[in-house]
Amino acid sequence: MLPMMFHRMDLPMGAIVLALMIATGAPAQDESTDLRAAIEAAIEGLGASSFADRELATNTLYRAGAAALPALRKVDRHDLERWMRAQRVIERIEKEQFEKLAKSFLLAPHPDRSYQLPAWPAFCRLAGDSRSSKLLFIEMLKTEPELMEAIDEASRLMESNEDARTAIARLEQRLSERAKAIWEERMRMRIPGIGQLASLLLGTSLLPEPAPAEVNALMEASINMVPFTSYLNRRGYAEVLKSLLAEWIPRTQPAQAEIALSIALRYDLPSGIEVARRCLSPTLDVRLRQLAMMNVVRFGSPADIPLLVDNMQDSLICEVYQFREGLTAGDDEGVPEVPPGLPIQPAPGTTGDQELKFKVLRICDLALAVAMVLNDEDPRDLFVDYRPHEMQGIDPRSIAVEQDAKAFTRRDEAIKQWLRRYRAERNES
Repeated sequence: MLPMMFHRMDLPMGAIVLALMIATGAPAQDESTDLRAAIEAAIEGLGASSFADRELATNTLYRAGAAALPALRKVDRHDLERWMRAQRVIERIEKEQFEKLAKSFLLAPHPDRSYQLPAWPAFCRLAGDSRSSKLLFIEMLKTEPELMEAIDEASRLMESNEDARTAIARLEQRLSERAKAIWEERMRMRIPGIGQLASLLLGTSLLPEPAPAEVNALMEASINMVPFTSYLNRRGYAEVLKSLLAEWIPRTQPAQAEIALSIALRYDLPSGIEVARRCLSPTLDVRLRQLAMMNVVRFGSPADIPLLVDNMQDSLICEVYQFREGLTAGDDEGVPEVPPGLPIQPAPGTTGDQELKFKVLRICDLALAVAMVLNDEDPRDLFVDYRPHEMQGIDPRSIAVEQDAKAFTRRDEAIKQWLRRYRAERNES
C-alpha cells in the first residue's frame, strides 16, 4: 500500500518512483537510468499547479541528495517558481553534504587526508593540522569557496613544478575582486568574517609579488578590529592567524609598512625584518624608521648594522618624555609623553617647587643602541639607564637624552667615537 503522501496522482509518476526508491532503498532494474528519469520528472513537478505537489517534488529532490544536483543546477531561472525551489534544494543538499564532510574532516586521525577539500594542503603547511586550524579552514571554505578553489589550483601547479603563472594571475585577480567586494560590504556596515580575511591571507601567501592593493588596504583596516582581534586573543586560533600574518607582512606595499611593522612587533613575527630593512632610509618618516629599528633589534643580525649607520647622523626627534627632577629613568613611568612641538604641561602630582624637565629620543640615539645590541656590545657602556623591552626590543625612555646642549654634545661625541671604532674594525677585517 502506498504511503498517504503518494495518494495524489496528479504529480508526475517519475517523481513518485523516485520517492519510492528513496523511501524503500530498493534499486530499480536499471537504477541509474530510472533515477535520472525520476529526478527529471520531480524537477518538472517543481512547477506543478498544486502547492502540495510542488512541495512533494521539492522534498523528493532533497531526499535524492547529490544525485539530483546536476539536474537542479540546469533549471532555467526564467521559470521563477521552479528555479527558486531548485536553488533552495541545492543549498540544503550542499549544506548537509558540507556538514557531513566537515565532521569527517575534523575527526580524521591523519593530517594528510584532505577529503579532497580545496587548498587544505597549502593551508596545512602554513597553519598545521590542529583542531583550531581545521575549524578555521572549514569557515574559510564556507565563506569563500570559489577563492579557495583558485588557491588550490595555484598551489597544486606550484607544488608540481608546472607553469603556474596563469593560475597565479587568476588567483591575484580573484583576490583583488573579493577584497574589493568585501570592502564595499564593510562600507555598508557588514563586518568581514574571519573566514573571509583568513582566505585572503592564505591566497597572498602564494603570490611572488606584493599582494594586491585592495587586499592590503582591507587587511590594514581589519587587523585591529573585531573579529580578527577576537580570534587573535583565542587560544589555538592565535597561532594559526599569526602564521598567516607572517606570510602577509613581507607582501605588503609601502602604504602598509607602518601597520606591518607594528603587527610584527606585537605578535613576535620575525618576517617583519623584511619590511624593516626597506624602511631604514634617512629620507623616510621618523616614526616609520623608529618602528623599523625596533624590528631590527628584535629580529635582525649584525649584517643589518650598515643599514643603521646613516641614521646615526640624523638628530631628528622621535619622542619627547617628561620627568621630574631627581628621579631615575625607571621612576618616571606613567608620566605623559609630549609630542614634539607641544608645550610641556605639569606632570600629575608635581608642585610648583619641583622642576620639570624632559628628555628626547632621537633617531641617532636609537640607531646606535640597536647597533650595539646587534654587535653584542653592552649598551650601558654609553646609555647608563639602558633597559631592554619585551615588545620594542629597547625601552626608548632608557636611551633618551636630556634636552640640554651639553648633554647633546656628549651624546653626539659618543656616537662619533663608536662610528670611528666600528669603521676601523670593518677596514681591518
